[in-house]
Amino acid sequence: MRPVSRDSKGIGEKRLPLLNRISGGSVDPYAEAAAVEERLSELISGSESHYEEIQKWAEAEGIDLDPVTAGIGRERRLLEDRAMPTEKAEEQSLRKLLHGIGVLSNRVDSETRSAIQKTLKPIFKEKREANLFFHNRQGALYRNPYSTSRHEAFGINLDEARSIDWMLELESLIKLGYQRISADNFRGWVHLTSFVRSQRLSSLSCDVPGSVAEMHVDPQILGMPAPLQRALKAGSVSSTLMRKAFNYYTSSISGMMFAVCRSGFIVRCKFQREDSKTVIYVPKDRGWNPPPQLFKSEKPIGEALRSFEPVFDESGAIDPVQTLSKLTKEKKKGPDLNAYLQQSPHDWYFPMSVRAELEEVLGRAMKGKTSQLQSNLRPSRSLRLSGPSSMLSKLDRTLVDPSIKLGDAILLFDQSFGQSLSFDKGRPKLEIAPQKLKVEAAIPFVDSSTSESSQPIWDRIVAIDLGEHSIAYAVFDIPSYLETGELVPILEDGEDVVGTVSVPSIRRLMKAVRAHRTQGQPNQKMRDRYSRLLEQRRENVVGDVCNRIENLMHRYSAFPVLEREVERFEIGSNQLRLVYGSVIRRYAFSMVDAHKQVRRQHWANTDLWRHPYLEAFEYDEEGATLSKTKAKVLSLFPGTTVSAAFTSQICHQCERSPLVALRALSDRVEVKEGGRIEVSDGVIALFEKADYTEDEFRLMRRRKERAELNVPVGSGRMPAKRLIRIARRNLRRPPKSLMSPDTTQSRYCCVYEDCGFEGHSDMNAAINIGRRFLGERIHRDKSMENWQDYRDGKEA
Repeated sequence: MRPVSRDSKGIGEKRLPLLNRISGGSVDPYAEAAAVEERLSELISGSESHYEEIQKWAEAEGIDLDPVTAGIGRERRLLEDRAMPTEKAEEQSLRKLLHGIGVLSNRVDSETRSAIQKTLKPIFKEKREANLFFHNRQGALYRNPYSTSRHEAFGINLDEARSIDWMLELESLIKLGYQRISADNFRGWVHLTSFVRSQRLSSLSCDVPGSVAEMHVDPQILGMPAPLQRALKAGSVSSTLMRKAFNYYTSSISGMMFAVCRSGFIVRCKFQREDSKTVIYVPKDRGWNPPPQLFKSEKPIGEALRSFEPVFDESGAIDPVQTLSKLTKEKKKGPDLNAYLQQSPHDWYFPMSVRAELEEVLGRAMKGKTSQLQSNLRPSRSLRLSGPSSMLSKLDRTLVDPSIKLGDAILLFDQSFGQSLSFDKGRPKLEIAPQKLKVEAAIPFVDSSTSESSQPIWDRIVAIDLGEHSIAYAVFDIPSYLETGELVPILEDGEDVVGTVSVPSIRRLMKAVRAHRTQGQPNQKMRDRYSRLLEQRRENVVGDVCNRIENLMHRYSAFPVLEREVERFEIGSNQLRLVYGSVIRRYAFSMVDAHKQVRRQHWANTDLWRHPYLEAFEYDEEGATLSKTKAKVLSLFPGTTVSAAFTSQICHQCERSPLVALRALSDRVEVKEGGRIEVSDGVIALFEKADYTEDEFRLMRRRKERAELNVPVGSGRMPAKRLIRIARRNLRRPPKSLMSPDTTQSRYCCVYEDCGFEGHSDMNAAINIGRRFLGERIHRDKSMENWQDYRDGKEA
């Protein structure tokens, strides 16, 4: 089925009409594909011609664009800095290139990967190590002299490696790739081309004439910033600046990957139909054998089956079509009839006013709500509604519940197109072909039923730390804090109510992020510049995290206190920052209207709660700090936030932060024997690495345990910045067990000698968040007065 305009004579003869001031009309996919072709062709040809010009200039100047030769000097300096033999500088430079080629093989198509690995494998001294490197992705062919890894680089046959011109080998693969570029291998071809050119250009160490550095594509199209454009217009340009500018070709091509490499896309048209609240109730043309107990039930369905005589078919089952036809002739109506209609087998149809061959059905129309259920059968050209059972159950409820009514429907027309990429004489060509058309009707429900409100959750807070794989929480009792001033979590079965809640969808999101750039893209909207797959996964994670938070709110009758800033994570930081930003905006204040609307939708059109007795310190006029002289009633949305700065560094047991103490010292700090450092609030002990015997390491491996740091920092004066870096590694450590699913920063170990606390880092941060909110945000004296009045009023 395809919608057409009124003056059309058939299907597909005319485009969808323009929607003035709404969307500008439907997208012309062929014009869009032609524009993508043109831009991609310009970028590829421009980058190639520019690269060839640089090569010709380098050849005329006698400059050898060999990355191995150019890298010898850099490797010699690194070896000298580490007091290592400089004779290996040439080998190190060659190893660096080989390692880069090996890593590149995992980013190209299967055919190119096989060709690269076939050439690389003979240089390994042991076949086992080649398999580890390529298939298990373990080990390395190059180790930086500053590397702290316990493992040496794999052994290679130097004579074999030196006998091959690796750059020429890769350039030959680029030329072969031109002959078979498609959407499946285009991404790998771009990676291969970018690697070769970046390696060649990295060999330049002298300035380049401005005429050579000038871009062959309009810098505005490349998105190049104005300062860089001005720098390229100078008479002489540094090689570093020229390489930086040249990278804009690859980044612009990479930005088009989603539009070029997708296998298909959709063109969507959206229509808001006014006064379109009508749906058609159509009985199924098959027998219905209701359970015998329904005939004896005291509910409306029992009354309905006893109040009229159904029509039975030859098998003795109720015939829904004939029964409804009989009831219509008898003009039956009322709650009993509606109860029968809800239970009887039926379908829902949506009437469509289009010129197309649609199924004509006979049913009873319902417009908006039960009271507008028509009492006669009318033929209608309609489309059958199919969707989740939960939504169809909502439609069924409209038959018996007058408080539920339908809103105006929104029609979505999704025209699918298939897409393929090919190259003709070096010019990209996108071919698209229309496929199926999908029509969806979004029917809103308005539920005006009311229910008794539950008791507000004022007397407790659940402090939440948002982690990389889970969320940690700590529950505090507000009246207890106001009366005693003690900032401790509540007790349950003799233990503090502190813990973590796993969110498995976060791991799935991280896995999707890692696989995102290597997998084919799904169907998208035509003008999408990125895949919506990750966006959909992020929405799922947002829902899961909010579900965990609201379960904690319900379980402990508490409102949430979250961290205001989302800090850097070990993995997936950009994705988690987006997820947790959306989560925080559902529980905290935001000035953005879109955020307010999302929060209202999430909280049943409610936007603001006032705490009955808590008062918080008010921010000063600039909003930078809290004023300790002014207080106001605490506003909730329904939660609130506090600054999470240093909450992951402070030990909740001794309430000290070694990093803050170290920053307060001079540039160079005296370290005593055993890695002990005297700071203003105590003595800390820092360890630098792990050193055990081979037997001890073997025992740890058998027990699946990690080696603990046991070598203290050397005595003497050391830079404070270095000690701070070491202290960070001492504070946040990986789990003791190798089998633990936690991250490598999930264990908090206090480094103060007189404390020695060890526990989950996220739970430690959650306790600190709760303490910061109660201890720094809440005006205790005024809140205590309000609490006494509130308590006396409740008791009265």
